[in-house]
Amino acid sequence: MTFGQAITLWRPAMQCFLGGVALALATLICFTLEADLATTAFVYLVVIVLLSLMGGFLVSAILSVVAVAGLNYFFAPPIFSFRIDYPQDVVLVTAFLMTSLIVTGLVGRVRQQTDAALVARARAEQAEREMRLAIDTIPALVWRTQPDGFCDFVNQPWLDYAGLSADQAGGWGWTSAIHPDDVAAMLDDWRAIRASGTRGEVEARLRRFDGEFRSFLFRAEPLRGAADTVVKWYGTSIDIEERKRAEGALRESEQRFRDYAELGSDWLWEDGPDHRLTRVSAQLASVGIDGQRRLGLTRWELAADVEEDPEKWRLHMATLQMRKPFRDFRYATRRADGSALYVAASGKPVFDPAGNFLGYRGVSRDRTAEVRIEQAEEALRAAQAELAHVTRVTMLGQLSASIAHEVNQPLAAIVTNAQACLRWLGRET
Repeated sequence: MTFGQAITLWRPAMQCFLGGVALALATLICFTLEADLATTAFVYLVVIVLLSLMGGFLVSAILSVVAVAGLNYFFAPPIFSFRIDYPQDVVLVTAFLMTSLIVTGLVGRVRQQTDAALVARARAEQAEREMRLAIDTIPALVWRTQPDGFCDFVNQPWLDYAGLSADQAGGWGWTSAIHPDDVAAMLDDWRAIRASGTRGEVEARLRRFDGEFRSFLFRAEPLRGAADTVVKWYGTSIDIEERKRAEGALRESEQRFRDYAELGSDWLWEDGPDHRLTRVSAQLASVGIDGQRRLGLTRWELAADVEEDPEKWRLHMATLQMRKPFRDFRYATRRADGSALYVAASGKPVFDPAGNFLGYRGVSRDRTAEVRIEQAEEALRAAQAELAHVTRVTMLGQLSASIAHEVNQPLAAIVTNAQACLRWLGRET
């Protein structure tokens, strides 16, 4: 026999022993006082009921049988005998037995229900402690209110964050941690959510224990009862300060982009994996080109009838195949009126999170004026070179004429002197 089995058998045995002692004492007292049968039966019944509160039904039933035997032997005439001469005594003893068994059964059932209720209560308290421990452990600010908004629970992270005690945060005390400029609007929104009876959310600034206010999103979810009425409100408070800052930075960036797009003449573009344009900004119209007609075309298709430089395009397409960025790639295309437009494009490859190539995004700029200036400068340089050549040729002619003039004079004198000498020699001596 194990120790547990021994304890299981020993307990009812002790209860029977104590019950027998209690009945013996009651019998001795009643017999000494010469109490009648009915009085003794009532005393026995009280003793059995008291013993039923400590023992089980089996022990109480055994004690009821022992009590009936005691009544029959000591108090029902003839005494000291189990025989009963008077019929009313038989009825009384039988009624006592039935009553004691019924009362014992009822007391046992009540005791079982009470034990079950205590066990259920203990389990509920244990579950509540475990739930509170879990709620206090999760890295989130959790709270609960009554249907009218009266706060009756906040978890430990909420208290630690706000630097408040449970008593300070209870009721409407939690509003002391809300930014003074946000309290009125938050309470109005919270009142509207409670009136609607549906989930909702409110944004407000919550003070941290060090005094810093950060933006939080307060979300509330109703818990409904059997009559579909709200019995509790459960909610969380989520820190969205970083998200608010990111949203503000994004709005500022978008505004700068819009201002730049409105004031600048550059246009943005996107193309797909096949390098065909999928999107162009409206600024392209400012240079005389309908952007919608350019969609679905590549840059080399747009420039095919304007310029011919196969080597430049071969290098550009090699860059695109290697998915590398490019900068200030110049090419020429045509406007709607047929005039040439010189463009400088810069692009960057775009990939999705899985590393798949999505195309290019970039910006293009009108370089026509700069190209015209470069062409004019090149023409000017060519004219200057031609003028220098003409100048050199002219100076050479002048130099030749000067040399011929300078050489012609002494030659003429020589010829004249030679002719004179010839005439002198032709005369008679």
